[in-house]
Amino acid sequence: MTTDAREEHAEVGRDARPERAAAAIRETGAEVQHRQVGQALAALEAAGGLTDGQRAVIERFADRLVDRLLAPPTASLQAAATDADHAEVTVALELFDARADTEGDDE
Repeated sequence: MTTDAREEHAEVGRDARPERAAAAIRETGAEVQHRQVGQALAALEAAGGLTDGQRAVIERFADRLVDRLLAPPTASLQAAATDADHAEVTVALELFDARADTEGDDE
């Protein structure tokens, strides 16, 4: 990660609510999941095809994997919300290369 990106995450982390950071991380996870599942399904189709049941198993597996991977940082961000821990928000945004939109923060 470049210094500019790190500084941007730090600035956004100070301004973003932890709830928005958690949403940004989940969005990033969903984007990665969609891209990777699409690539895996395309490769399997090219290698002989998949049944609808096999396709559903792969998609459920990806959903569960992403949910499990993102549960701990999401819980940490929820805790940070009660502690107003901006450093934790910044670190989470850096780790997941996510952007938390701060527009509409009127609380």
